[in-house]
Amino acid sequence: MEYHRRFTARLEEWLDEGMGCCLFDEEANREILEEVMMRFQGTRVEHQAWVIMPNHVHALFVPREPLPGLIKVWKGVSARSIRRGSIWQENYRDTMIRDEGHFARVVSYIRRNPRGLGVGRFTLWEAERAKTVV
Repeated sequence: MEYHRRFTARLEEWLDEGMGCCLFDEEANREILEEVMMRFQGTRVEHQAWVIMPNHVHALFVPREPLPGLIKVWKGVSARSIRRGSIWQENYRDTMIRDEGHFARVVSYIRRNPRGLGVGRFTLWEAERAKTVV
């Protein structure tokens, strides 16, 4: 707990503030990732909400195929299309949504994540179900 309080939480704050390598500050790179993520909407994945931040992504979705393969496709295609070499961390963090309340909290978190960033530094997308969350 002490380690997380002192280090992990602060690193996540820096990410949310847009510190570090910010490949997705460039609109063209965000557009590439948007297209890659939405390419299989309704077939291999059902997106509910996502935000592309300058240096990371949060996505709420229902995978329609094994998650590791889906993430591998998103990372591989986007990295090759952006043409900057290896741009993604090896792993990813996933969480199972437990109920409607948890769903609403995650949608709210995704919406709030870019707070403090200027216009044009992030892209937020929501499906109709997510738009009903107040």
